[in-house]
Amino acid sequence: MAGVQLLFSGTLQTAMKGLENLISGLFLRDEEQNLQGRRLRVVGLRHDPYTRYHLSPLGPAYPVIPLISIDFSILEAVASSLNFTYEARPPEVPQFGLPLGDGNWSGTVGTLQHEEADFSFILSMTPGRMKVVDYSRIYRSESLCIMSPKPKTLAQYLQLFKPLSGS
Repeated sequence: MAGVQLLFSGTLQTAMKGLENLISGLFLRDEEQNLQGRRLRVVGLRHDPYTRYHLSPLGPAYPVIPLISIDFSILEAVASSLNFTYEARPPEVPQFGLPLGDGNWSGTVGTLQHEEADFSFILSMTPGRMKVVDYSRIYRSESLCIMSPKPKTLAQYLQLFKPLSGS
């Protein structure tokens, strides 16, 4: 019989501390636990509710102004724990990333591929992208999906002919 199972009980701060420990334990060696105030470059598109920001009034060449969102909350907690700062910018081409046909990519993937950023916010994992960028472990499931309407019942006079093809 299906039921409800409690997976976590505590505050958001407790959960974020657990996430920091998980991330640092999975990806960093002991000597990398303190990044000594290093400034890291982050690239990402706005994608509510995960990544929210305002563009700088000085223009797109300047870092964005973070707003309360899931990705920035995680980034703040990890930056505090690992002692680094960051500047976040949108990709030059405002898209997640498409192959350009010559081995290069556009958007966020292209920015990472050409080492113009150290890491990105939300970016779906695809086989093509995995050839040019490294992914961390996924911390959330994708909210996007393909949807279509349910098929309607055919009129009785079409039920004999609809399955057949041809002219």
